[in-house]
Amino acid sequence: QVDVGKSDDTSRKNQVDIGKLFQEVEKLKVNLSSIEGISQ
Repeated sequence: QVDVGKSDDTSRKNQVDIGKLFQEVEKLKVNLSSIEGISQ
């Protein structure tokens, strides 16, 4: 028998982790673009 509540918590946590990853990627993109601006 599957504990539905537990799987919901897991999927919610995964969504939060993915959201954090996207935020980190956006920060990296901003850093890269600013570095490229300096080097040109």
